[in-house]
Amino acid sequence: MNDTEKTLRYYDTHADEYVAESLGADMSEQYGKYLQWLSKGSKILDLGCGSGRDSKFFIERGFDVTPIDGSGEMCLRAEKIIGKKVRQLTFDKLDYDGVFDGVWVCASLLHVKKDEMNETLKRVSRSLKTDGVLYLSFRYGDDERTSSGMIYSDYTEDTLDTIINNDAHLRMIEWWISEEARPEKADDLWINVICCRL
Repeated sequence: MNDTEKTLRYYDTHADEYVAESLGADMSEQYGKYLQWLSKGSKILDLGCGSGRDSKFFIERGFDVTPIDGSGEMCLRAEKIIGKKVRQLTFDKLDYDGVFDGVWVCASLLHVKKDEMNETLKRVSRSLKTDGVLYLSFRYGDDERTSSGMIYSDYTEDTLDTIINNDAHLRMIEWWISEEARPEKADDLWINVICCRL
């Protein structure tokens, strides 16, 4: 079983637990910073939508959202919350080209190995239209570690800047550090990044 399969198995097995702990997280700071770059009605890809929390927020505010997740069980849970079909797709199979005004990737690419991140990020950025806006978040740090059988890749502003600069089509607009939105994990810090596709 490869790393992707282990990750998907974990989320399939723990889908209800993940929904319960993530659904109520306060993402208002991240939403505010991101949505200032998008017009109402813009097409947003929610990549690794998990519980569907963020897709629901965007849909309720008039955005045209395409939710995607690699875990079949997470897709089923998210569909109940969002009220629309969730496409089951893994990062390595991402097949959009110039479709979206925005791509929202909240705490999902953190399961990609660091030596695979350049190629993964290029597939993600390719799904954006020119001048489209990308949001990414990772735990703050330099580690690549395994927990519950899953890979976790942490980044700092410097290591993320290097990866983003490796994609000639991306330019970083803004980054900031935020505290964990889930109270039970309050000690974690996150790095948030907004980029533009050139």
